[in-house]
Amino acid sequence: MKNDGEIEQRELRKLRERADKFQSIFENSTLGIFQSSLRGRFLMVNASFTRILGYDSPEDLKKSIKDIEHQFYQDPGRRSEILAAIQAKEGISKFETDLCRCLKKDKELFHGITSINV
Repeated sequence: MKNDGEIEQRELRKLRERADKFQSIFENSTLGIFQSSLRGRFLMVNASFTRILGYDSPEDLKKSIKDIEHQFYQDPGRRSEILAAIQAKEGISKFETDLCRCLKKDKELFHGITSINV
């Protein structure tokens, strides 16, 4: 019979493995992936997202865009619409948007599809 310490160590190992797998997918994906706060700041961005938008590094992007709604979306009200739709559906875990029109670093328009997981 295993003691509590052994069970806890096994669970921690599984958790680390899942975190490492997520990190690998995030870092190596050819798709642009980001996580943002409700306040409109980028929390995490992967290299592909950074490259697509023309920034030198994830840190450059996060430092440059302090208000996603007004500095990233071509239509500033779009982020508010997305957040309102998510909040209106209690327990929602995924929200597919239509074409996303966003601004790159050089202010060029970028068209993409956005999938949001909450």
